[in-house]
Amino acid sequence: MRSIYSPRQIQVATFFGGPFAAAYFLKSAFESVNKKEIASKALIISLITSALIIFILPFLPEKTPNNLIPILYLIPVTILLNKQYITKEEILASEEYKIESSWKVFGISLISVFLYGAIAISYLWVSQSSDDIAQNLVENVNNSDIELNPDYFIKLEAHKDENGSGVFLNFTLTNGAINEFKNASQAELRPTVINFIGKEFLRDLVKENIYIIVHFQTQTDEVVNKVILSPSNID
Repeated sequence: MRSIYSPRQIQVATFFGGPFAAAYFLKSAFESVNKKEIASKALIISLITSALIIFILPFLPEKTPNNLIPILYLIPVTILLNKQYITKEEILASEEYKIESSWKVFGISLISVFLYGAIAISYLWVSQSSDDIAQNLVENVNNSDIELNPDYFIKLEAHKDENGSGVFLNFTLTNGAINEFKNASQAELRPTVINFIGKEFLRDLVKENIYIIVHFQTQTDEVVNKVILSPSNID
């Protein structure tokens, strides 16, 4: 007996595994029941759909529900299975077929998620402009609960430089730390700032011509010292 995928396995794999999983399972399923023409068409359409989804990702509103896209491509898959594929009951009653292991379905779906995710993330990164990346950095900093040393810092806020592809990181100092930072040299501050942000991350930013300006300021927004990190001075 040959192992084949049930309609429910294909639907679940499509929803959780993404369009690459849909492409694989539809092709394999229809080939297993000798519908090779449908298998080829399903593969091509699934791959085209995969590319279209990646292409439109940057243009989707931020509040788009996470399940919307999986549901949209699950609907045509379900319709196709209902019209052209055999049912679970037919598989169980058949002497030729048996249902494939759900662990195999899970494994292939997991690989599909990682593969599709890697491609989508790479595309999003490449397609973003320097201004987009800088704005994303600002949002990530402001929305993250970054732990600061309470002896020196009260808060950290990020702002996009409206005059270029740069980001201001504004550290508000405690009263007791103001003089220490005011009198600190660039040789003392620069390594501290670079280590705080992360050298490798900074290198990725400067490849996109994004600069960082770090302000150390009082609670009244008076800047007492600053560090500028640009492509020419990260190292």
